[in-house]
Amino acid sequence: MMLTWDNLLKKIYMCEKVDMKCKLAEKVIPQSVYETYCSFANSKGGDIVLGVEEDKSKSGPSEKISGIHELGAVEFSFSKATGDPRIYGKK
Repeated sequence: MMLTWDNLLKKIYMCEKVDMKCKLAEKVIPQSVYETYCSFANSKGGDIVLGVEEDKSKSGPSEKISGIHELGAVEFSFSKATGDPRIYGKK
């Protein structure tokens, strides 16, 4: 299900949940994205939000939206690693 921008912001600022993880990913995909992807694939699923720095303190809603500076590179590497041929072409 696709979230609206307002609902996404609300979910981000409610702090991370077990079915949602925030990852910085400004220019590259961090290794932890793939670990989260596998975890979600082996459970009930979830949302990975790229371009948002996760709050590790859990003292309140302090995630910071940084955006993705190299969208094409981030999209390509994630799609290639997860086997999605829509971005990088068929094998």
